[in-house]
Amino acid sequence: MVLRVFNVETSEIVATVSEDGKPDYFKIQKSLVKGICDKLEILLSKEEIKEIEVGGTESLDATTQYSIGLKYEDEYDYKKAFEYFKTAYELDNDFVEAKRKMDIYRPLAS
Repeated sequence: MVLRVFNVETSEIVATVSEDGKPDYFKIQKSLVKGICDKLEILLSKEEIKEIEVGGTESLDATTQYSIGLKYEDEYDYKKAFEYFKTAYELDNDFVEAKRKMDIYRPLAS
C-alpha cells in the first residue's frame, strides 16, 4: 500500500510512504499515518499517537458508512451525513470518530 502527499498547487509529490506484506488494512492504515507524519516532520504528541492507535474501526461496513457520511458532510447535507455516521456507530460502538461526527450533526439533522 502506498500513501502519497501532493502539493495541490504544483502537483508535486511532497512525501511518499509504503507498506509491504500481507495486508492487514487497519494496521497498515495506522502505520502509514505515522510514517507520513515522520516524513513531513510533523511531531505528534503522546495523545495524538494514542488517538491514532485506538482510533478508527476494524469494521469494513462501519468504515463504508462513515466514508459516505463524510461525502454528505462535504456536500453540506448534514441530515444524510448524520444518518451515515449514526449507522457507522451502530455497527461499531467503539468507533469514536463516528460518534463524534454523529453528535456534531445530530442538532442539524432535524
